[in-house]
Amino acid sequence: MGAVLEVRNLTTSFRIDNNYYAAVDNVSLDIYPNETIAIVGESGCGKSALALALMKLHDPLHTRISGDIFFFMKKK
Repeated sequence: MGAVLEVRNLTTSFRIDNNYYAAVDNVSLDIYPNETIAIVGESGCGKSALALALMKLHDPLHTRISGDIFFFMKKK
C-alpha cells in the first residue's frame, strides 16, 4: 500500500519587513498506513510551521509555501 501523505521539497517562508525568511526549508517525507511519526527539534526550529503548512492553515498574505503535498485516501 502506498503512502497516505507524501511531502516533497516543502519550504515555508514568512514575510518580515517585506523580506521572506524560511522557517522550513526543503523538507520531504512519506507517512504510510499504521505508521506513527514524531517531529522533534529545538524551540523555534519550524515544527509548528511544518504542521501548519501541511494543514494549509498559514496566512497567505504573510506566508509563502512551496513544494508538493499529496494526501491519499484509502479506497473502499
